[in-house]
Amino acid sequence: MSDQPPPTFEEAFYSQLAALNATPEQVAALQSLFNQALVTAVDSGRANFDDTPPIETPSPASTPAPTSATPTLLDLITALSKLNVSQPKRENKIKLQPLEKFDGSSTRVEPFIASLKRHIFADPEQHKDLGRTLLWALDSFTGKAEKWASMNSDRITANNFPWYTLELFYDDLRKSFGSVTRKLEAQDALRGMRMKKSETIGEFVIRYRTEAELSDWNDDALISCFRAAIPSDSHFQILTLNQGLAPKYIATWYTLAQTLDQVHHSVTSSSSSNAHPFPRTRPSSRSPPPSTPATVPSTSTSDAMDVDAHRRKPKGVCWRCHQPGHTRRDCLQQRAIRMAEIKEIVSEVMAGLVPPPVPPKSDFPPPQQ
Repeated sequence: MSDQPPPTFEEAFYSQLAALNATPEQVAALQSLFNQALVTAVDSGRANFDDTPPIETPSPASTPAPTSATPTLLDLITALSKLNVSQPKRENKIKLQPLEKFDGSSTRVEPFIASLKRHIFADPEQHKDLGRTLLWALDSFTGKAEKWASMNSDRITANNFPWYTLELFYDDLRKSFGSVTRKLEAQDALRGMRMKKSETIGEFVIRYRTEAELSDWNDDALISCFRAAIPSDSHFQILTLNQGLAPKYIATWYTLAQTLDQVHHSVTSSSSSNAHPFPRTRPSSRSPPPSTPATVPSTSTSDAMDVDAHRRKPKGVCWRCHQPGHTRRDCLQQRAIRMAEIKEIVSEVMAGLVPPPVPPKSDFPPPQQ
């Protein structure tokens, strides 16, 4: 036996009310009936304490049918259960953008598949049937993909499904519009690719290698396009690093090009750090002074203690080429000197790679002094 007291009139009513999903208008009407029944119950409780004699209850046979009875709890529950309560549908769908059209472009294959997956995940009840889902997806095909979609739609409506799962549909979509078309686009990109003036040889290797991996070409075809895409001086320097021989594998071309890029970077950084040890000044707009032979200043003046004055160059003379009229920063021979430094570094690298020549052996004795 449970020691808990039985539920009260009000608790029983509201527990029954909460068990059903009623509209706010129905709840308000039932609450009105409940309040009326509650007032009646309170009044009847007060009547038990009155001194007036109780009213005699007639026999059931002589009792006429009441025209209006006070609603009891059972009446309220019965009326509540008979209500046609329509439970409103809850909007649990994720609001997404409409499914975009697919025109058969290889660059739109993966975004279109991702969009399909999002819509199917957001509304699983709508996509329980595989055939309806496939027809819904194929309805978004346009352009050059419309014929492919129409052919497969006819097979689905004839109950001859070309795919039995969505994953098979995705794989066929990639094979039909993604891999083959993307391969052709990569091959066309390699044929017309050229190294830009604003990029280094290392940056070009990264850009070239991205398309090369998608082209499905062999090493000979990739090497031919690579040699046509880089400048002639870079081509010559790569051959110099490889002892004057053309590499047979594209991976070797990539490695030598990246090595050359590191050499250029080290030379450029060292030149920039040594060329301007002091803050730069704006070049003077005045015409350069006429060239005059340097003379040793007299030591009889107030500069007698300046013993290094005769070693200084006159103003307006370049410290690189020793010519008047410009400064070292504006010297035209700077690029030539940098290229000479690069060739020296390449020669040093080659000296470490190429073994020293072995003098030929001779059967004759050395000449006597």
